[in-house]
Amino acid sequence: MDSDESPQARGTQMRPSRHEQLRDLAYIEKRKFWMTLDDALELYVTKTYGKQYERK
Repeated sequence: MDSDESPQARGTQMRPSRHEQLRDLAYIEKRKFWMTLDDALELYVTKTYGKQYERK
């Protein structure tokens, strides 16, 4: 991910190169993009704020 890029609104606020990484990962894993996005957001929140809830 290129940290020099400014975030772009593409349904969610993220840098364009990160959006492309997640889209490509979803294709490789044969999953829906939103599933990959949910996993990425959960990982970010866990790393930033710690585990505060149990996923059902």
